[in-house]
Amino acid sequence: MKHAIALRLTALLCGSSLALLLGACATPSNPAASGPAQTHSTNAPAPSVAETSLTVVVQADPASASSTSTLKCDGGAALSGSTVSDPGKACAALEASGKSVFENVSTPQSCTLQSGGPQTAKVTGVFKGSAVNKTFDQHDGCAIAEWKLLAPLFGDIGSNTR
Repeated sequence: MKHAIALRLTALLCGSSLALLLGACATPSNPAASGPAQTHSTNAPAPSVAETSLTVVVQADPASASSTSTLKCDGGAALSGSTVSDPGKACAALEASGKSVFENVSTPQSCTLQSGGPQTAKVTGVFKGSAVNKTFDQHDGCAIAEWKLLAPLFGDIGSNTR
């Protein structure tokens, strides 16, 4: 009997505690009781922040001078301040490629043994909010495919592979 009473008392106390806890989380039935209403202005446009901001250093061959350009995108749309030759196409190419193009492949791949040329492009910065740092080249068929995918980002260098 004592055991049954103790269980009922415990259940009653737990139920009351739960009700109090849930009541504290609920929204008040009278919004005025919770203080003045917060208002947010929707008239001001949000500042344009580039979710992609890259620096691209391209080199035609190891003996040549490199050239540096920048690209700023919001999704597939180019933002002002970009200096690549065609920012719109470069942003669209990046949007189509996705983040995986900046990942280093750790699993073996079957790639054709061919060379697309000595060109290199080092891309650093932020792509869709993630830091990137990758050098692209054309040392085999897989690398050539990546180069072609991102060709608008690299500009006219190595245009024979497009």
